[in-house]
Amino acid sequence: MYIDDNMDKLIIKMILMMLPSLCLSMKCFECNSEQLPRECSSVFKLTKENATYIRDDCDTCLKVYFVNGSSYQRHCRPKVSSGYHLSLGCEKDGDKRTCYCQEELCNGARSELAAFTIMIFVCISAYLLYSFMSPDTLHL
Repeated sequence: MYIDDNMDKLIIKMILMMLPSLCLSMKCFECNSEQLPRECSSVFKLTKENATYIRDDCDTCLKVYFVNGSSYQRHCRPKVSSGYHLSLGCEKDGDKRTCYCQEELCNGARSELAAFTIMIFVCISAYLLYSFMSPDTLHL
């Protein structure tokens, strides 16, 4: 079917457009709650505009904290040569939690509502794009 073929081409084009962002360096927050108790603790107040506390050229972002809330640290693991694999997610070691992630500024505060809103927006946009496109409007 003509629409399915064009939809496949559209999906491939969208993936190709996103590839450069995957190849660029990632940014992570670098701070600790001892030096910045108001900004870098469990109530995280830094944003992407706080460039002083953002490190570029990272492979993985880390967030280390203690269950009792006594200390929070956010770090950047620099890009290293291939052959070293780090599993993403969180690890427990007694009261200490260490979380690893590989998304832009992912070691800050996580906004579940923002992530959900973006996901809904993308789904609705894809549905509308697919529903209202006719074979005549696709020029792939």
